[in-house]
Amino acid sequence: MSDLPRRPIRPLPPRPGSFEQTVARARSRRRRALVGASSAGLAVVAVVAIIGATSLGHAGAQRDVRPVVPVVSSPPPSSRTPSLSPTPTSAPPTPASAAPSSASLSVTTPVVVSPPVVVSSPPPSAPVSVVPAMYHGRLTDAAHHSLKGYYLYWDSPGLDTAGNAPDQMSVDQPAATTRTDGTFDIPCGTPMTPFVAISAVQIPPDAHSSLITPNDNKLENEVNVTYTGATAILPLVDVRHACAPGAPRQTTIFRPYATVTGTLSIDGKPYSAADASRRATAQPGDPGSDLGQGAAFNTPNGQSIADDIFPEPGTGVFTLRGLAPGDFVFVVAGSSSAKVPLVDGQLVKVAVAITTGSLPTGGDATISVTVVP
Repeated sequence: MSDLPRRPIRPLPPRPGSFEQTVARARSRRRRALVGASSAGLAVVAVVAIIGATSLGHAGAQRDVRPVVPVVSSPPPSSRTPSLSPTPTSAPPTPASAAPSSASLSVTTPVVVSPPVVVSSPPPSAPVSVVPAMYHGRLTDAAHHSLKGYYLYWDSPGLDTAGNAPDQMSVDQPAATTRTDGTFDIPCGTPMTPFVAISAVQIPPDAHSSLITPNDNKLENEVNVTYTGATAILPLVDVRHACAPGAPRQTTIFRPYATVTGTLSIDGKPYSAADASRRATAQPGDPGSDLGQGAAFNTPNGQSIADDIFPEPGTGVFTLRGLAPGDFVFVVAGSSSAKVPLVDGQLVKVAVAITTGSLPTGGDATISVTVVP
């Protein structure tokens, strides 16, 4: 086709104010774009916050719920009342949550969190220590002077089927020892161990004891203790009473009574280990079977008893304590005897001599006693 002549295109003149309207529309579109981006970012932040809060609440519930019984006792109120103030939840920054500084907003999302279950184990109960009732005593002599260093032993008397009074005194360890002022404190007595025996010297573990019951209108029970080298009549104190809280201290007057101490010889020789062995093993009719040494004496509670004497082998030394006034009679072979009068509180030293006769058993032996000044 033939070329037509070109005609210049002349633009129409713009309407008045059209340029300002165009610029305003452009700015409006830009603001809508920014607001959309900010809204998207805020929506992402809210979603992340809700997911994080849900995860934390679930994890907290799993961590706090344990298969134990909650404690009944209430903790301080501040530890049980959940905070009602909004809890800010933060999430790690992501490109989607980043927004221009001019459009960043401070958003706090309230998260409802259940109060945690307080689980705590009660402290183990401490063992209850029961303080036994105590007997408070004091030991003096007749002049009310304090007696220091005296030994007290638990004593358990009883009756056997024959009506005898066997006795079990705990001589392995003293129950107490009196102090400088004569005082002592021990647990109160029981039906099994109602008494304590008082001794001026420590009793060896191999001692044997027997109860001496009092005659009418006499003193309390006593215990006869026998061991190698000695015999003693010990007073007993009933410690089942005066044990109420606040009870006053009980004073016991210890009377030593009379004491006999000395040496024993057979045919001019000190009592030996061979003599002790023969005495322990000889049967009736054996040589020396009648050479047993004994004594008859009075006890403070009114009894008259006979007991064996067991001198120390090698030296022949013996001691008898707690004897009541009266005649103290030495006996050998059941037929020969010698006596020594005793006074209350007296210490008598003697030399006892046994002379054997012609009989192999010693049945015709004689005994003599010499008081040593």
